[in-house]
Amino acid sequence: MIRKVKRRVERKLVALISTAIVVAIVGIVQENINLPGLLEWLTSQARELAAGN
Repeated sequence: MIRKVKRRVERKLVALISTAIVVAIVGIVQENINLPGLLEWLTSQARELAAGN
């Protein structure tokens, strides 16, 4: 049971990090990245993940 939850959290975390990397790369290429907005979004996603959502 705990292993399943751990795997699910790990998958969500990998997806979150992957999405952040893609958003950052696209933003840098387009020269319009909003770093504070990206950090705020990452923080909210990490909080949701920590809350178990």
